[in-house]
Amino acid sequence: MTNEGYYEQVFGEEAGLLRTGMPAAMTKIEARRALLAEKPELRLRVQLPLLRNIVDFADFKCAKGSSVARDEAIRGSDIDGGIVVLHEAIETEVELSFVNALREQGFTVYHPVETEAATAAYNDAILRAAGQTEIDTLLHASVQAEVSRIRFYTADELHAANPRINPGLTYRHGFSIPDYSGD
Repeated sequence: MTNEGYYEQVFGEEAGLLRTGMPAAMTKIEARRALLAEKPELRLRVQLPLLRNIVDFADFKCAKGSSVARDEAIRGSDIDGGIVVLHEAIETEVELSFVNALREQGFTVYHPVETEAATAAYNDAILRAAGQTEIDTLLHASVQAEVSRIRFYTADELHAANPRINPGLTYRHGFSIPDYSGD
């Protein structure tokens, strides 16, 4: 396993900090905070009651250092390490409705089916020797879909997962997205 793959597996979101260095990450966070201080109306929060109308879930988790966890999300933010903890398994169509509802709220999110399709399109372009511009575009779309993916697991599946790898790591140490509907 390469060092990069190792860092991703062990450190998750923080792996980027190890590769790019803390100052680059802090610059992005500081810029986001400055923007929200100037324009607080841009703050975006997950509207859990609307999502619960689609799926009665036990918990909705994200990475503890994400913009959603820091309450600094804006339109287009993803939900880093997004895991919907289900009481029981649901149909793919219901999962897709949940993901679409998050998009309607302003988040950039993808369902695993969409992630697989983006990866397949990229792989197909490589195999048919597409032009570099097309390959670069499809690679970007594939990476964006992967990092913005929302996963759906039952609580039993997560409890059975190895706690040293995702999704176990994210579930046990992640951040439960709060319900701001009473604010």
